[in-house]
Amino acid sequence: MGNPDRRGTPGERRSGAAERGDPQLQSLMEMWPGTPAIVLGRAYDVPAVNRPADALFAGFRQGPNLMLKIFPAPDAQRFCSDWELVAANTVAGSRMLRGDDPHDPRLHEVLLTPTERSPEFVRLWKRHDARRKRLRSKRFHRPDVGELTVRMQAFDVRSTPGQELVVHHAEPNSPSSDALTLLGTLAATRARENRAG
Repeated sequence: MGNPDRRGTPGERRSGAAERGDPQLQSLMEMWPGTPAIVLGRAYDVPAVNRPADALFAGFRQGPNLMLKIFPAPDAQRFCSDWELVAANTVAGSRMLRGDDPHDPRLHEVLLTPTERSPEFVRLWKRHDARRKRLRSKRFHRPDVGELTVRMQAFDVRSTPGQELVVHHAEPNSPSSDALTLLGTLAATRARENRAG
């Protein structure tokens, strides 16, 4: 891949620390009991997630960063039925982010892990695709509820420039909508059991 180690002079660098989410946006997201929502940061960090999204994505928890959830791939390939599309779009999006700010130390740090550990990432990176998010729907497989398809909408977060709110929803009265409801119920039940136990 290109040289991810090129980070600019110290005066050009921003902090490599992970981002924080807007507390008011987090409160709003929690008002959507059947709608998974996450906030994506400038290097695919996930600084905010609501309970439905936590229930949906709990199947692959490699850390609070979308790139590092997808690469290395084995868990993500079991979870994302459209893994190849998701992976290709994530890598193409990371190239856009890198073009927007080639000296971002956090993005450099995030890209280093899949570069060293994931042949799939390296293969996709060598294609040199660069584009903003294109996927409008994703298919997931959860062993507790089966296959489900969600549609996605992305919105810029004005209170924190560079962050995006990504909202997932299923067609009303569809099997996927029922699966999201069941996931939420199962997550709430587990949370109550953990507090009681």
